[in-house]
Parts: sequence; C-alpha cells; structure tokens
Amino acid sequence: PAKPADTQTSVWEEVKEAYRFLKSKPGVLGGLYLFTLIWFNVSAVQALITPLVLSYASPSEAGLIMSVAGVGALLGGAVMMGWKGPERRMYGILGAALAIAFILVLLPVYSSLVWIGFWAFVIMALAPVATVCSQTLWQRKVPVHFHGRAFSLRNTIMKAAQPAAFLSAGFLYQSVFEPLMKEGALLANIFGPIWGIGEGRGIALLISLFGILSIVIVLMAWSIRAIRTADTALPDENISRAAT
Repeated sequence: PAKPADTQTSVWEEVKEAYRFLKSKPGVLGGLYLFTLIWFNVSAVQALITPLVLSYASPSEAGLIMSVAGVGALLGGAVMMGWKGPERRMYGILGAALAIAFILVLLPVYSSLVWIGFWAFVIMALAPVATVCSQTLWQRKVPVHFHGRAFSLRNTIMKAAQPAAFLSAGFLYQSVFEPLMKEGALLANIFGPIWGIGEGRGIALLISLFGILSIVIVLMAWSIRAIRTADTALPDENISRAAT
C-alpha cells in the first residue's frame, strides 16, 4: 500500500493539475472566482438575515420567513428541472446573480415581514438558475476524466468562502455597523434617513452594502469577455452534455 506521504503528494499533484487545466480555460476559472465572491456575499447575508428579522419580529415570525424562502428554493429547483436554464449559460449565471444583488440592496430597507418574506422567496427561487447554469457549464467545458479533480477544487474554494463570510459578517455588524447606526452615531447621520436608526439598522445597511458589492462584481465579470463568452468561446469537451 502507498505511504501516507505518497498519498498526500498525489492528492496535491492532482489539485495542481486541476488548477493548471482550469487556467487553460480562463472563462471557466474566472467564472469560478465570480461565483466564489458572490457566494461569499450571499453567505454573509445568510448569517445576517435572521438577526435582522429578529430585531423587529418574534422568533416564530423569523421562522416563517425562513419557511417562505425554502418554498422559493423548492419552486426554483422544480422550474429548473423542466427548463434547464437559458441556452447561454453565462447569461443565466450573471443575470440571476445581478438580480439577486439588486434585491439584496433593497431587501433590508423596510422593516416589514411581508417585504422581507417576498424578496427572500424571490432570491431563493432565482438561486437555482445560477447554480444549474454553472453546473451545466462546468460539465460541458471540463472533460469527464477531469471532473473529480476540477469539481473538488471548485467545491473546496467555494466552501472555504462560507466560514470566512460568517466570521466577517458577525464582526462587522456587531463591532462596526450596529454601533455606528445608533442615534447620533456617524453612519446614522448619513444613512439613517433611508435605512433607519437603532437596533437592526446596522445589519440592514451591511446587507445592502454586500448587495452593492455583488453588483460591482457581476458588472466587472460581464465586462471581461473571457467570462461573458465562456459558454460559446470555449469548445464543449463532452458532446453528450452539450445537448442538455
């Protein structure tokens, strides 16, 4: 049997080989960076949405919001099972990401359960569009014999973004934005007329800023031709996948 050191070396070599392959497809690799940054922002918002709702609603009402969002995810997934997404997969990824980003800017402005619930439903219904389009794009552009290594690398990079998002979101809202959105504080004087002042308004402002950052990221990705045209400029490696 192989020694543990040999196994570790082999795994590391496979990871490097997968990365070198993805570098040869800059549109796919750029899309991975885009998706990771968006995933970071969305993960941060996931950590913030419950304390935002709890700042003006009961735990049972917050649970209702989560249930409504879950229904949106189920509906979006069901639609994608039948539709499969637009023919231009990058348009599906970028379009859904941009729509979600705009919603994140507006979602926390009003302290209304109906408002939050509606947009949470829409966000979760849109999320499968980006996810399915991304998955299909990778299946088309990455050869089957590279799937294990390439998809593992992709998942590792994206999953690493989530705990970083949770930690940064918690620190920012507790130590920076909540104190600065109290009455008389610096940010309250600037942003208070729109986002309000007091408990939960620092979280609201932070969520909107994550949305604005997401808009900038998507627009930057759209401006990069290699990413925008990755689904058409790069050859399909798996013909059977290209038909789906």
